[in-house]
Amino acid sequence: MYKTTFMGIERTVSDLISGDSTKRVNGVIKFLAEDFHVHEINVNGEILNVCKYVPLEKISRAMEHMNRVNTGEDFLRKYDSSFVFPETMLTDGDFTRLRIMLDMLKGLLLKAKMSEEGNDSSAVDQIYSLHICKVKEDMKSIRTGVHNWVREYLPFLESKSLNMKSIRKDENMMKYLEPYNDEFASLDDNYNIVHISPKPVCLKKIRSKWNIYKDSEGAQSYDESLQQRHDNLVKNDSDTPIETVQDLVKEVDCTDYSNWSSNYKDNVRLRKYLHFTMLKMNRDTSEVVNMLCKCSKRASFDVFTAGNKDRRAITVQRMCMRRSDISEMFETMSKKGWFKDVYLSDFVYSDERLHLGELSGNFFKVVVRGLDVPPTDTSSASSHTDDKCISYIIDTRVNYLREYGFINYFGLQRFGSMLVGTHIVGAAIIKHDYESAVRLILGDVESAKSFPWFEKYLSTSDAGMSDVDTSESVVTPLKTSVGSSDPERKYKRAVDYYLKDNDAKSALEFLPKHLYIEKSLLKGLDEKLPFDKCLGKIPKNILSIYVHATQSLIFNKAVSERLSKFGYEPVVGDLVSTGVPDEDEEEGDEVPKNNKRRQIIEITNEDEVKRYSINQVVLPLPGDDVQYPPNMVETYKKTSLEEFGIPLEMFSTCREKSKRIVSIGGSYRFIVVRPRDVSYRLIEPLKNPFEILVPSPISQSGLGNIESILKDGSKYAERMNRISKELVNKRAVVLTCSLPKSSYITMAIREVFTDKTIENL
Repeated sequence: MYKTTFMGIERTVSDLISGDSTKRVNGVIKFLAEDFHVHEINVNGEILNVCKYVPLEKISRAMEHMNRVNTGEDFLRKYDSSFVFPETMLTDGDFTRLRIMLDMLKGLLLKAKMSEEGNDSSAVDQIYSLHICKVKEDMKSIRTGVHNWVREYLPFLESKSLNMKSIRKDENMMKYLEPYNDEFASLDDNYNIVHISPKPVCLKKIRSKWNIYKDSEGAQSYDESLQQRHDNLVKNDSDTPIETVQDLVKEVDCTDYSNWSSNYKDNVRLRKYLHFTMLKMNRDTSEVVNMLCKCSKRASFDVFTAGNKDRRAITVQRMCMRRSDISEMFETMSKKGWFKDVYLSDFVYSDERLHLGELSGNFFKVVVRGLDVPPTDTSSASSHTDDKCISYIIDTRVNYLREYGFINYFGLQRFGSMLVGTHIVGAAIIKHDYESAVRLILGDVESAKSFPWFEKYLSTSDAGMSDVDTSESVVTPLKTSVGSSDPERKYKRAVDYYLKDNDAKSALEFLPKHLYIEKSLLKGLDEKLPFDKCLGKIPKNILSIYVHATQSLIFNKAVSERLSKFGYEPVVGDLVSTGVPDEDEEEGDEVPKNNKRRQIIEITNEDEVKRYSINQVVLPLPGDDVQYPPNMVETYKKTSLEEFGIPLEMFSTCREKSKRIVSIGGSYRFIVVRPRDVSYRLIEPLKNPFEILVPSPISQSGLGNIESILKDGSKYAERMNRISKELVNKRAVVLTCSLPKSSYITMAIREVFTDKTIENL
């Protein structure tokens, strides 16, 4: 029996309409990351794509060039006696002092020439020059001209005005002026001169070179690296001029400045958030957010998205960051820790941030490979790949999907991939059994057996106890085999310290660092906190996910029962959603109970049945203040008790909020969704199973070198090699469609392809 059945995913619209529940096609989904494309659809109904984009290599070159400009390397490498100083603003003595400083910086930065007494890095702070400037009537304008000239032609230097009174109080500066006493001695205390010195970034570069040159081998390696960078720079200068960071910013800045004010404060407000489109390959959204924060040295609460996207896929979505600008983002993207399979584009400044759920849906392009038709009866020995049969089934099923839609089940990913699913954890939280909830999050199978659904799943599913590794190698403490390379095995051994020995401290010590939720729990357990307080260390939104998974399974069971009993038409006793949807609401969205623009109405007679369609019928997710349809209320009560041992009344938290660690919000969900823009394209039998059928919007491949992946000896490589042999000389199909934001593409695909196909994701 497939896992989908245990999750209440039992029917398809096609078999409800045609009565044929057998004719679906087998295939392989997500064989490559390029086989699954997800493009966010914004609230204006626009499908997001990468438009104004700069390759990472170009950004790196521009940032390298800017770094060389800011540190002075670029200027000082070319600097010689031919450099022209502003004769109208500086005196001959000023020229001399500035040349001395530039020669000193050139020696330190490019040749690393240091005297014995100059090896103290603190001496670097004393590099500066003082300038009288030519005496004219408007001295302030002369000094301003010098400051502007330094800013434009010597960007690695900074200048400021100082009066002679403050200089005469500084012992170091007076020592500096000794050779020039004739020029400065007669100046009045109120006379302002210009102080020029290297910027901190230039000084930092000098100090780093000093550290490198302490080691002769390091110095040689650094010189070779510096020369190579210079050669590349010269080559680029001779072939195509290097684009500056400012040039690249203009290429990707999509902000409409026509309505911007000339008032600086207004513009600061309008630049509060930087929005951009992100394309990622084979990465979790949360993983990318963490990387972005690490590279930019920002906190996660400064980054906002409309929602998470699939990991094993190419996805495009909108994001924004608080108080950032495009050049800063370029600097972040040029850091070593930046993922090379993440791309940012189409930047826009705004005074409003992106909110969770601020999208209307997603557009999908899904490749399914290795098509074959499963046997139609138990006497058939194997499936077959008859082209006409495959074409007929897919065409028929896709037409049903386009015309009638699909059942709006919650997909398998809602319940997690671990043996102890998120719905079991949620059930423990709803029952106030917080000790069990803690143990369940840590994967305790024995605690899970107290729930009827789990017992039934273990005893009758194909998984059974095969997923539970009770071998001696797992029970052995982690400290005896710390070198294990299997993350799952490391995790099991770590949590066993607590589950078997009640030793939270040891479990915490050996737990893999990336497991944030488990780490939070074990910290609380190590501090001897009550179990509800331990759960309180987990963010509320995560706890809500567990509870929502329990609600979702009950909803799935109820949908299957409703459609099996009453079919694909509204009936008396159904609940329907009427009224005007919110601006960002699409068909298929969950309808909150407090939505003032939507009304939930019970159909009470046959005349009312004719007014509504199946697309308006909703079922509740059990929770606070929801109305249950009269024709399904007993199903809800029975399902809650039989699957989780929970009376339906326990889903209400309104009268006991102080006792709950998380509220159980009720809502309504459409039972059928009709996708938009449905189409498909059949592909001829593939000789190369790794052929990319839907390329990335960006030319670079998401998986890189396939051959190297297949030879790395990992379980993933073994799986790829094994499955690839089954795909040779079999057809594939590319299916595209648009879905509202709360629906699952796997449930749409399930109308065409078998449950086996879905479960092998």
